[in-house]
Amino acid sequence: METYIILLKGVNVGGNNRIKMAEFREHLLKKGFKNVKTYIQSGNIVLSHDSFIDEVKKEVVEVLSQDYGYNVSVLVFTLQQFEDILAKCPYDVPENDKKVYFSFLEEVPDTKLLEEFQSISFPDELFELGEQCIYLLFQSGYSKANMTNTFIIKKLKVAASTRNLKTVKKILELAKG
Repeated sequence: METYIILLKGVNVGGNNRIKMAEFREHLLKKGFKNVKTYIQSGNIVLSHDSFIDEVKKEVVEVLSQDYGYNVSVLVFTLQQFEDILAKCPYDVPENDKKVYFSFLEEVPDTKLLEEFQSISFPDELFELGEQCIYLLFQSGYSKANMTNTFIIKKLKVAASTRNLKTVKKILELAKG
């Protein structure tokens, strides 16, 4: 049985696509998922299943569509992928705890778009490209950032969902626990 981390983009943000995570857990359990855990209300789910990653994504999308009428992006990672993403973070040092963010990508973007993205620069913002993640360091905090999730989606033309370092570590802790 494989452990998966699922990130939903755009649920419970600004009053849109409201989902009670306890209720959502029950829907997933009825679909046959095991060990379903959620973290805060922004669409962070850990679960286990015997299926491959594509089938897990398909089932979660189906629950969101059929049970809630929502069409939101669903990003699915294996536990190993998620661990690797955190381990490769170039900014994971204590003084950066409130400044480090991960923009998880649904898929690897087009090479040409990645090359163009590499040339982007904003004051007080650093980033490093990973395989399915952009590591972000916002010296002035996320609220003043230019390289927002919306900006990344627009430039790379792939679904993305951003989480802070604390959330990423907590999700990983849930997945391993």
